[in-house]
Amino acid sequence: MAVFMQQHAQDQHYSGFLPTLVYTNPSSAAAAGSMQFGATYRNQWPGLKNVYSTYSTVFILPVENLRSSFGLSLVHDNQAQGAILRSAVNGIYAYSVEVSDNFNISAGLGLAYVFRSVSGRNLIFESDLTGNPIISEPIDYGNLKSGYGDFSLGLSAFYDDVFFSGISVNHFTSPDEHEGTSGLTPLARRYSFYAGGMIDMVKGRNSRDIFLLPGIIFQQQKNLQEIYYGANFMIEPFIFGLWARQDLKFHFDAIVLNTGFTWQQYNIYYSYDVNVQNMKFFSEGMGAHEVTFLINFQYNVKRKKRGAIKCPKI
Repeated sequence: MAVFMQQHAQDQHYSGFLPTLVYTNPSSAAAAGSMQFGATYRNQWPGLKNVYSTYSTVFILPVENLRSSFGLSLVHDNQAQGAILRSAVNGIYAYSVEVSDNFNISAGLGLAYVFRSVSGRNLIFESDLTGNPIISEPIDYGNLKSGYGDFSLGLSAFYDDVFFSGISVNHFTSPDEHEGTSGLTPLARRYSFYAGGMIDMVKGRNSRDIFLLPGIIFQQQKNLQEIYYGANFMIEPFIFGLWARQDLKFHFDAIVLNTGFTWQQYNIYYSYDVNVQNMKFFSEGMGAHEVTFLINFQYNVKRKKRGAIKCPKI
């Protein structure tokens, strides 16, 4: 006999939250000092053969005369080897206001259309292994497909090309989506707040550029909270970082190791999540690999646009 319970899915997250900030807050697109293209691949729990994998790309075009940035992002999320597929096309707009010579704020809007399908063809139930249908009856999900509109709002603040912060709400209207036989389920709003900076460790000295990039982000969706914090250390062109992820009760989920390389307009970042809830998982591949590639076009063109800080692109 099968037992059905209502469940609420959570969004995918990124361990390299600085180079993928635009997926969290559309207003962060205002930080792009030039045309930018990015691509990210995340493989959660690789030991289970691509059970959770996410692919995403983003293109940002700043228009300085309009004090605006326009963007387009594509995200494809594959869960349980095709059991749940989610693809989203998201248009992004951010408008920046210069409050003072050193302080800018921006507001952003993300308008998305989401394609989602749920299929039970690739699921394996206990009865499939034992031949005893009493243990667990296979659930007939069929092949449910749906599409819906979604949008997000965000605000960002930039100070002196050094410090930044932001707040955003994703799934603002809590759109309904298919969750198998349970029918339509409202997608809970995701609230995010973050802050960070880029500190020059050898300012005023004739030596190699060395920067410290601390950051913290808090996110809540439904009754789940997540705090992610740490810092990257940059000795151009190399980047190394150490981050931690936990909930409000100090239950640590993962330690994240970051590394990266920047050369002119090209940037490559790699993160690996070390699962600390059970260290046995580390040897079993129950962490996560994440790779982000960014290109900043017109890299050597000097711009007068204030608020186009370096932090989010690193």
